[in-house]
Amino acid sequence: MKIVKKVQRKLLKNSRECDAFEYGLGCDSLVGVVVEVRGRHPEKGRVANLEREGRAYIRERVR
Repeated sequence: MKIVKKVQRKLLKNSRECDAFEYGLGCDSLVGVVVEVRGRHPEKGRVANLEREGRAYIRERVR
């Protein structure tokens, strides 16, 4: 198990409605991701990550 602190995460702004916080696990092909979606993302169609194998936890941000 690898512990990654919140200050070590990397923010990826996918769109106005979607932020992804990437937690590096010491391997370029595998990352942990927390995704915050506010509304529809993407506006049309679907999203697929073709660059890496990842595990995502998706949560809705309430403001």
